[in-house]
Amino acid sequence: MKKIYPILIILFLTMLNVSGQVWNPLGVTTSLGSTTTGIRAIAVSPNDGSIYAGGTFASGVNYLAKYNTSTSTWQQVGTGINGPVYALAFYKNNLYVGGLFTVAGGVTVKNIASVSSTGVFSDVAGGVNDQVNCLYVAEDSSKLYVAGKFNQSGSGTALLHIASIATSTWAAVGTGVPSVVNALAEYTSNGAKKLYAGTENTATPVYKDSSNTWYAMPDLTGGRVNALAAINGYLYAGGEFSQPTYAASKWNGGTWSTINTIFSGPTIKIYSFYKLQTTLFLGGTFSGVGVSGLATYIGRIDGPTIPIKAVLTGNTLGGAPYAINSKTGYIIAGGMWSGNGSNISISSTTIGIEEIASAIESSTLFPNPITDHSILQVKLKKHFANSSLLIYNNQGQLVKEKFEENILGNDLKFEIEKNELRNGIYHYLILLDGSPALSTSFIVD
Repeated sequence: MKKIYPILIILFLTMLNVSGQVWNPLGVTTSLGSTTTGIRAIAVSPNDGSIYAGGTFASGVNYLAKYNTSTSTWQQVGTGINGPVYALAFYKNNLYVGGLFTVAGGVTVKNIASVSSTGVFSDVAGGVNDQVNCLYVAEDSSKLYVAGKFNQSGSGTALLHIASIATSTWAAVGTGVPSVVNALAEYTSNGAKKLYAGTENTATPVYKDSSNTWYAMPDLTGGRVNALAAINGYLYAGGEFSQPTYAASKWNGGTWSTINTIFSGPTIKIYSFYKLQTTLFLGGTFSGVGVSGLATYIGRIDGPTIPIKAVLTGNTLGGAPYAINSKTGYIIAGGMWSGNGSNISISSTTIGIEEIASAIESSTLFPNPITDHSILQVKLKKHFANSSLLIYNNQGQLVKEKFEENILGNDLKFEIEKNELRNGIYHYLILLDGSPALSTSFIVD
């Protein structure tokens, strides 16, 4: 099997952004805001692929809209909502809507509501007493986390800036977070998965839930955190802080480090993250950065050591996106840039991520943790000319590279020996024809 070395992989991934790729308006109406109001959240239904947008817009469509593919227009959901929407998430087949409002679809609510696929709104456990900034579905889908400015439920139960709901009642999440929460993420470090919160506490904006007590994380300071994401062995934080860098940093379970020096400077802010397989998308105020200086307002990172690149090589978005999502390989971005897609735009082409990932039928690594040796088996839905396995340590350094050792039809097989690695946590990345396809972690014990 012909080897593809890391530098060639980077060049190949860069070439995926061919000329002619542009951002197009999603929809033909101008009802989703202006340069002062716009999109704050985007959700794509896992049931039927419907696209929803929520935000601060209230002209023609009241704060929550659904895209009509047959007419290419945005339509109000039910009778609308009477206040701004800051968060959207699908949980147990319903769309959950969070923000600052008291009526949703004619139903009296308190800053959070659920809506069915037919547009019927419902109250969510009596709501909460102040603004909802974040809705986060647990990785095991067991519960929905709700976070923001509130400090109690609608009935008066103490819920300090965060709560969870599994059925019809609120549950406190430990002792609560001491500051207003903007973002949540689950991250695994030293074999333990914890919930992290990005907040508006400028001294220590990131908190970790450990044994039902929230602790401030040191060494990231100087401003608020707007976005969190756990991917490829790191916890990424984006916002408006000064240390380690002004807009974006990453944590490996022990220390914070700079994602890239291009995010330095007090004018650069990160507003949104979006994970798609092994790729992290970043939205913010940056311009002309990354590989070939093409990333403006939105960029992508395809692996722990791969530099930031543009999502498309054509025209740019009209401003920094507050929300990013995807549908069948197309990237959707929303913000406040009236004139280019009524504040919401979609990539003119797919970007080669979901198409590659969908080629994997199943994968198993056994045993995990590795005490002697383990076998990684990947079953593909179609054949690829080249495949490789990259192994990174918990600091994001490439420590081992393996190429396809045994191919039986569309089955890949890699053997990982303990004597090749030191004890600790590692992360592997599978590349198919040079494109990231699957990433997960394992332990060498």
